[in-house]
Amino acid sequence: MDRQRILAMHNLYVCIAEINRVKQAIINGRLWEYLRLKSQSHPALFQALKKLKEYAAYLEEHSSLTKKSGLFFFDAVDLARPEVVRHRKRLEERYSPPEKAETLILLPQTAEKPFHKSKEYRRIVKILRKEALEKLENAHLCFYAAPFGVVPIELDETYPLSQYEIALPIDLETKRYVAEQVANYIKKSGYKEIIFVEDRENWNEVVTEACERACKKRKIPLKVLSGNRWGKP
Repeated sequence: MDRQRILAMHNLYVCIAEINRVKQAIINGRLWEYLRLKSQSHPALFQALKKLKEYAAYLEEHSSLTKKSGLFFFDAVDLARPEVVRHRKRLEERYSPPEKAETLILLPQTAEKPFHKSKEYRRIVKILRKEALEKLENAHLCFYAAPFGVVPIELDETYPLSQYEIALPIDLETKRYVAEQVANYIKKSGYKEIIFVEDRENWNEVVTEACERACKKRKIPLKVLSGNRWGKP
């Protein structure tokens, strides 16, 4: 067997093996993670992965609604994931806050998921009830969370909003994306007041400033509460 034929057979086996790995990644619901892994082997591959952002809407349209496993998020490149795009679209096009909600309370994401079952959430709500009981009666609680943006409390168990892991610290581009989603949500809502619990340790002032601009544009009051005041568990 000549050298050219041996090389051709080798390349064929390599291609078949790669196709099988891609098939298995699809079966496991890990195709995006597999693409991320392969993209780290060469700058050109990583550039190609970033190019997928231009086709995010198409990928979302043809991606399954649920998967067998949770999702992994590493940085802003993953904002093009179909699940992130789908959440943004559905929140804008299909979601409406509770009719009687006059006050929006925005809480930072917690390490534990779903967010509303975490110790941090229970502690903050307990203090809020003592300080603003009359406002909580007509309040709607949402979380600001990377990479999805705004997560209404009644949806935080819906896939994949509590079935994912994200690398910390959150990169600046992802913070800005979340801040933009929060601002857009406030601008399009009918809330009469916003109570924002900030988390400077993980978010700096990026989301806080976005809330301030959105509330100023809508001419509604904003009350910013420091997350540090609640203390650590």
